[in-house]
Amino acid sequence: MKERALVILLMLSLILNVYFIFFNTALVEGQFEGLSRPVANLSEYNISVDMNSSTGLAATRITPTPEIRIATTIPTTEPTAEPTIPPTPEPTPDPNLWKNYTNSKYRFSVTYPPAWELIEKTSGSSKTVVVINTPSLQECNPFTGECFVHIASFSVEVDPSPDPAVLEDYFNKAVSKLQQQYAITSTSKSAPTILADNKAYEIDYFTKDSRGNRDKIYVQYYSMIDDRVYILTYSGTFSTNEDSVFETNKPDAQKIIDSFEVERVYKVV
Repeated sequence: MKERALVILLMLSLILNVYFIFFNTALVEGQFEGLSRPVANLSEYNISVDMNSSTGLAATRITPTPEIRIATTIPTTEPTAEPTIPPTPEPTPDPNLWKNYTNSKYRFSVTYPPAWELIEKTSGSSKTVVVINTPSLQECNPFTGECFVHIASFSVEVDPSPDPAVLEDYFNKAVSKLQQQYAITSTSKSAPTILADNKAYEIDYFTKDSRGNRDKIYVQYYSMIDDRVYILTYSGTFSTNEDSVFETNKPDAQKIIDSFEVERVYKVV
């Protein structure tokens, strides 16, 4: 019985010691922390009971549980850089691509070589609307020392009020005027043809200088479209040399003539 009573007393002593220890601890910490910290968790302490063999009393020993710190390393992942998309380079223009010219007033268009120089006539009483010149060719005479610059040119003339208003009559009148002005000989030739899908007339002729020598050579097309007469002319310095500016550029001039188009106006009837 004594042993059982002793065990009960020891247990009560242990419980009271633990209670007073933690109760006092909570009070002290509450004074400094505004009583906002909860009572310590018993799991944070080691509680042991030592029996004193001489006195027969139990001594309670409470020691804080050593804090175990586990180092954790959170791997940091470098943000994946978005791939840099290089800008799309602009296409390099083809130096051999022909240029396009459109005249909104007279509703016609042509294409021409990029090396040719286009000059638009915007004023004056002349019927010439646009002139396109070939690259120039320089030539010097080794005997006289004279030097010349040769060019050939393509032009478009528009007569908005043709008189007479019939293509055949207009063409015959134009040829008659050329004969009087340039003394065109019987070696000239003219023939019906097609221009921009319309009936046309073509005439080839040359002019003479003051000494009677052939000076310039011409190729002309006449066509009446929507009450207007369009006159296309390719001309250059006359020469029997196949390497002359006129002959060298004649194939391209023919392509310009073939590219000639007119935006038609249709009447409602």
